[in-house]
Amino acid sequence: MKDIGLSIVLDRHAKWVAMLPGGLRADLSRFDLVGRDLRKANLRRALLVEANLEDALLLDTDLTEADLFAAHLESADLRGACLRGAVLRGVSMTGADMTGADLSDADFRSGMVLSANGALDKQYADLSHCVLDRSTVVRAQFIGADLRGASLIGANLEGANFGGANLSGSNFSGANLTGANLSEALLNNSNFTDADLHNANLKDAVVKNTVFSNANLENTVLVGVDMSQCQLENVIMQVAFDDLPRHIRRAIEDHELWIMSNGQDGRRAVLMNEDFSHADLSGRRLSGMKLCGSKFVGAILDRSDLSMADLSDANLQKASLRDAVLLGTILVRADLREANLDGAILSPIQLRGKDGRPTGRTMATNLEDANLIGVNLAGFELSECLTSGAKLTQN
Repeated sequence: MKDIGLSIVLDRHAKWVAMLPGGLRADLSRFDLVGRDLRKANLRRALLVEANLEDALLLDTDLTEADLFAAHLESADLRGACLRGAVLRGVSMTGADMTGADLSDADFRSGMVLSANGALDKQYADLSHCVLDRSTVVRAQFIGADLRGASLIGANLEGANFGGANLSGSNFSGANLTGANLSEALLNNSNFTDADLHNANLKDAVVKNTVFSNANLENTVLVGVDMSQCQLENVIMQVAFDDLPRHIRRAIEDHELWIMSNGQDGRRAVLMNEDFSHADLSGRRLSGMKLCGSKFVGAILDRSDLSMADLSDANLQKASLRDAVLLGTILVRADLREANLDGAILSPIQLRGKDGRPTGRTMATNLEDANLIGVNLAGFELSECLTSGAKLTQN
């Protein structure tokens, strides 16, 4: 299409948008617009299905609600462009620059495309290595999209849907992902430094070698996520009780019923070698529970009752146990480095028989061979505890 022809199409389209006489909706579907200069053009609600806009200049262009189904926008310059509510299903945007663009409610889901042999093929949106720095992508749909190596630094992605998307090697530093869906997404080697992920859903996401330093993960759904190989320096994290695996929730609830009914209902929980890292278990009744070898890294156990619970070999690094009841708790070889025990009770517990009467015997809190480096033990009467071999911070 010659530039004069394109100019006429754009002029008529502008009149159509403004509902003026002589207006005609622009239909540039399947047109070759490679490298064309469409800066600040009004293409609101234009038809650009399968159009070739590779290397096109689309700076500050208005593409609000435009239909760009399966369009080619490789290396296109879309800085500051408006694509609010645009249809971008099955689009190819490898290397496109969308810095500062508005993609709120845009649809990047897959689309069915007719192949050369006449068959319908499912085509996923390809945004690999594109730039979305400081863009607004609120509520946009990226289900199954390819965003490998993409840059989304400082982007507003609140409520965006990345379910099942490939985000490996992407940079989300400082991005707002509040309430975003990243379930089953591939996040290997991605960077979420300083990102806000509170209330986001990362269920079953793959996060090998992913960086979450200084990120906010409060109330983030992390069911089925293995974060053992992630960088979590200064991360703000809290896993709600309802987001713990079902078998753990069920076991704790049955255990609490067992305690409240004096053993008539429910059952004692045995949850050895389980992962409770960053879980909020504050105020839970966990007394007598068998928790050997389990991980409680950064967990919140404030005001919880762990009387006579067996936490041998458990990892409680940086866990919060403020005002927790640790009467007769077994913490042999437990790792309590930098845990917060302010107000916790570590006194011996009076043992009772099956009839509920005191037996005259006591059970001391057992800290033998436990690692208590970095724990403030001022005010605690450790002479009432078993501490042989325990590592304590030297005053």
